[in-house]
Amino acid sequence: MKLILVEGLPGTGKTTLAERLCAFALSSGRRAVWHREEERTHPVHPASLTTSREQPGFASRCLQHWRAFTERAQSVHGLCILEGSAFQSTVRFLMEQEREDAHGYVVEFERAVRAVSPVL
Repeated sequence: MKLILVEGLPGTGKTTLAERLCAFALSSGRRAVWHREEERTHPVHPASLTTSREQPGFASRCLQHWRAFTERAQSVHGLCILEGSAFQSTVRFLMEQEREDAHGYVVEFERAVRAVSPVL
């Protein structure tokens, strides 16, 4: 699977870009799926995870979800577009809460997704 991560602050066009990328891929005959940032059943950040972002261990739970997603994704063919998943739904919250583990999260995130060679 090819993974595209669309990131940016709120209102910068993440949804528009992700939607257009997915439509282009599908119209070109590629298998593609797009997951919106706020999707309740998001494969990395489901609603159950994002509602617990102020609880201890949030960053660790996010990384567990990324590892599980990456493991599943390695056997899938096509394009997966994740909107606001890498940093918007995690690092931004960690920084807003002035948590010390934002840098460590990014390092571990890179390790977790390396196997699927994401494009940001």
